[in-house]
Amino acid sequence: MLRFLATGGKPRSGFHRKAGSCGRIPRVAAFWFVAAVSLLAGPAVWAQQRPAVSEYQVKAALLYNFTRFVEWPAVSGSGSAKGPIVIGIIGADPFGPVLEQILEGKTVRGRMLEAKRFSTANDLQLCDVLFVSVSGNTELQLVLGTLEGAPVLTVGETPEFTRLGGMIAFVMESKRVRFEINRRAAEHSRIKIRSQLLQLARKVSKGP
Repeated sequence: MLRFLATGGKPRSGFHRKAGSCGRIPRVAAFWFVAAVSLLAGPAVWAQQRPAVSEYQVKAALLYNFTRFVEWPAVSGSGSAKGPIVIGIIGADPFGPVLEQILEGKTVRGRMLEAKRFSTANDLQLCDVLFVSVSGNTELQLVLGTLEGAPVLTVGETPEFTRLGGMIAFVMESKRVRFEINRRAAEHSRIKIRSQLLQLARKVSKGP
């Protein structure tokens, strides 16, 4: 199972904030190991997580792994079943170059992976996965409302994310990155989340 996971300007709206930095970047292999082992073993292994690997390095690796356990409609996001799987970021970018490091040269079901940054809510439906890095319910509701019913896997990190209709929310638990899933939101957008990922979630909800 481990092999299965591992191989394979200044914005007033909040959408144009300066990207953050992830600090020193370890080898890409470290990302794969952390993401795959953490998905498999849960809290017990998180406790042994290397301190050199930052929160957003782990989250970036998990974003990639989510694409391996999600099925989209035949035509979605990039507009072609054979086009790249686009992982978008809206709001402040906390990843820096880490996301590209992880996606470089990787494929999922024959599709390349690509990272894109968005400064406004326009064109978000070009994504297959969207990481929503915005603060405040007004901005969040604008983004999620724009994607209502669209086959875009939305991922966030605010406490109210899944309650407002987001699909996957990162949560910190004793300094460990975990995630919760709003299964109904995904199904409403014709996105199927495989059972393996549902079983590894900290919580799976069916609302709102």
